Amino acid sequence: MTRKSQLLKVVKGGSATLDLDGVVEQLRNSREVTHNIRHQGRAQEVPSRRIIAEIIEKIGEALFPSHLGPPSIVDENTDIFVRNTLDTALLRLSDQVRRSLVFGRDFSPADADSRATAIVRGFATALPPIRALLVGDLRAARRDDPSASGFAEILLCNRGVSAIFHHRLAHALHLRGARLVARIISDLAHVSTGAEIHPGASIAEGFSIAHTAGVIVGETTVIGRNVRISEGVTFVAASTTPQPLQDRRHPVIEDNVIIHANASVIGCVSIGYESIVGPGLNITTSVAPRSRVVQ
Repeated sequence: MTRKSQLLKVVKGGSATLDLDGVVEQLRNSREVTHNIRHQGRAQEVPSRRIIAEIIEKIGEALFPSHLGPPSIVDENTDIFVRNTLDTALLRLSDQVRRSLVFGRDFSPADADSRATAIVRGFATALPPIRALLVGDLRAARRDDPSASGFAEILLCNRGVSAIFHHRLAHALHLRGARLVARIISDLAHVSTGAEIHPGASIAEGFSIAHTAGVIVGETTVIGRNVRISEGVTFVAASTTPQPLQDRRHPVIEDNVIIHANASVIGCVSIGYESIVGPGLNITTSVAPRSRVVQ
């Protein structure tokens, strides 16, 4: 008998062979008594990463139906498709937001429902301006990627655009109080693109990431218009120690700045407009406008 068949026989032998009853009992005791990390000590409905990923995909189809929607879509039924897609996606999003609210503060079921509805209603009204921002990001990516054949390739294949797409949606939810759902969206983008952008970061239009691996954008980072960065660029706090008197812990990057690969901007500093930061630098003091900072 092979090792594989022996293992299959053990598994098919059931809990008596593996003593799963004892394992299950110990795990229950760990969950409920000795290592209980549940919110308020009891099991709660939690948002689903899988469902949120599906929702984001559907919102993408609604924002760019001719590129991301089904191949059968034509101009005559585009509005119907967008309406039906958003109707389903936003209803599911409302449920995920409702689930998330209990982890921020105590809500009664009715309060959580009404608050989630209000958040998603506000999010829905933000979708047209979000799409306008994303078109600016697409144009920036097209400008900065001479190898791309056009907007279809950028939208379908560019990980920088995928990262900023997720961020635009996460940021809108973050601002409206759905912070746990926003963090999940941010982490989904991190997993798929390599870029870690906190949903609290404020990023103006025309943001371009040449390569996403290792990019980090901290929570209170402010990024101006038409900023271009490359792989490994990080905008991080100087300290992880809470500073209650200081609202901002991360840098301000002004308009039309270019930051090359593996450079780090650290702490509550600013990079002045139209500046260029060379690769591999650690910037810990503010940079004047139109500066060229190289090794």
